[in-house]
Amino acid sequence: MSKHFGADRLEQADIEEYERLYRKIVDEAFQCEEAPTDARRMANRLKKYEPETLLFMLDFDVPFTNNLAERDVRMPKAKQKISGGFRSDDGAKAFARIRGFISTVKKKGKNVFDGLVSVFNGGSKAFLYPGSS
Repeated sequence: MSKHFGADRLEQADIEEYERLYRKIVDEAFQCEEAPTDARRMANRLKKYEPETLLFMLDFDVPFTNNLAERDVRMPKAKQKISGGFRSDDGAKAFARIRGFISTVKKKGKNVFDGLVSVFNGGSKAFLYPGSS
């Protein structure tokens, strides 16, 4: 069940079952003698960071993946490859600031055009955080 169906959390029994299965999979990864080094490192990280990895089950505001963060980085990396980088540090900083603002507007579910207009009207903070001054 998900937020789309009106739920704000999983049933405790489901959480416990998923945690049990998660641990079983990680434990099996440790027992696989032919596992490459990268797979063993991944299993170690999954074990060490289990609470963080499974947090999305306890808090539906936590995204299931970090794809949003990866997408935020993809644009500057592509620009760097295509055009050979930025002409100046100031240009790179301006690009990052604009992209960061647009990303934040999207993540908050707001209209990007309205957000950019608010910047030129001096009200970007109020646009993103209504009630703040």
